[in-house]
This record gives sequence, C-alpha cells and structure tokens, in this order.
Amino acid sequence: MRLIINADDLGRSREVNDAIAELFAEGRITSATLMANAPFLEEAIRKIPAACRRALGVHLNITEFRPLTAPSAWQGWVDDEGRFSLQAFRTKPLSPKVKGAIYAEWTAQINRVRTL
Repeated sequence: MRLIINADDLGRSREVNDAIAELFAEGRITSATLMANAPFLEEAIRKIPAACRRALGVHLNITEFRPLTAPSAWQGWVDDEGRFSLQAFRTKPLSPKVKGAIYAEWTAQINRVRTL
C-alpha cells in the first residue's frame, strides 16, 4: 500500500509556499496542488525542488482570486475588484453560458500550470 499526502493551495501566499516547500524537503508530503490563478503561483513553482515537480497537480479554482480568462465572461460572478465571488456561486444558478466560462477558465488554469 502507498500513502499519498497532498498539500493544497500552493501559490495562495508566501507562507503557504514556504510551508509546502519545507514539507517537500522533509519528505512529509508526496504531492501538492497549484492554484493557477493565485497571486504567488510563479514563486511557488520556484520554491519546489525540481525532483518534486512531477508530484504537482492543479487545484481548479473558480471561487477566489482573479480569473485567467476574459473578465467579460464573468459579469455578475466577480466582485468590484475583478475577483471571483464565492457568494455568486452559492446563490446563482449555473447557466450554460457560465458552465462554458467555467470550462474555459479551468482549461486556462491547466494550461498555465503546464506552461510554467
């Protein structure tokens, strides 16, 4: 049996990045997931040892930070500062247009991580 211990939210903040990098270095986690639209994503990738980068996945996110896709697709789903609104996702129905925007956003997030 193999135990997988995953750390979530890599890229969220410098503190999270430091903690996850330290856990990788100590061998206390086996994988981590990157938030492609998080503010400290690129820093996070630099902090993770090259040998551990194959153990990185994507944390698909549509409830925090700014979308990677066009803001016009998210009217009514982002706040005044252009960040995803968790409240909107809790209260509004998901129309076919919004489902298409989610698919496009998640595709952009996966592609960004793959590129980095």
